[in-house]
Amino acid sequence: MMRRFGRGFVLAGLLCVHLGGCVVPQAEVGPEGTLEVFGPMALAPGPTLPDDWVLESDAARATGRNIAVSGGDGSATLTLTTGASRFVLARRVKATLLASPYIGWSWQMTPASGREADIRLLIGFHGGNPESRSWGSEPFAHLGTNLPPFDRAIAIMWGSSALERGSLSTGASIPEYIARGGPEHAGQWWSDNLDLAALYRKAWPNDRIERARIMFVGFAVGENTAAVQANFGDIVLYR
Repeated sequence: MMRRFGRGFVLAGLLCVHLGGCVVPQAEVGPEGTLEVFGPMALAPGPTLPDDWVLESDAARATGRNIAVSGGDGSATLTLTTGASRFVLARRVKATLLASPYIGWSWQMTPASGREADIRLLIGFHGGNPESRSWGSEPFAHLGTNLPPFDRAIAIMWGSSALERGSLSTGASIPEYIARGGPEHAGQWWSDNLDLAALYRKAWPNDRIERARIMFVGFAVGENTAAVQANFGDIVLYR
């Protein structure tokens, strides 16, 4: 039986921060407002992750069976496969939301997967929440994780029905946006684009969006021993 990805894992296990003054590698947006989060130049095959990538797992470590990078001829594919433990794979980024308000990506979900598969894009923000203190003054405590501090996050998901496309659920601590879905669309590559700034405004209309920064872009993968698989490529922040 498929087990749902627990929201508590994201909130409790990943509400994580660095000690004040600690400098960690971040991928910075270029002057044109564009950053290739994942693509041919962003994550190469190999046994170790670049310094600006983070792997968080509720087990000792997600293995090569769960994460694989392949490609050639100017293309790259990130293959994520569910297993016996949940994990998050993310790239720390330094971007102002309004300066790079759009995200584009391509994905292919296996025919057996759907919303219940819990392989999703996960984007973390900081600064827009009026109840949050400034990043520089916040007395963050180190909880043993390498994700940057965030006060908001959005999960971008594949829905169980094509009719769910464009729906946003804000009842949970992490809002869930369904960008595409339906078993009839599985097994094919699709390219999608999303106005992150508009989605942020819809999810948190009272936030100071001009202060919001994108802290990381990555993937949350749930626990499922049926080995559900998803492929991703060409993930870009842009304006």
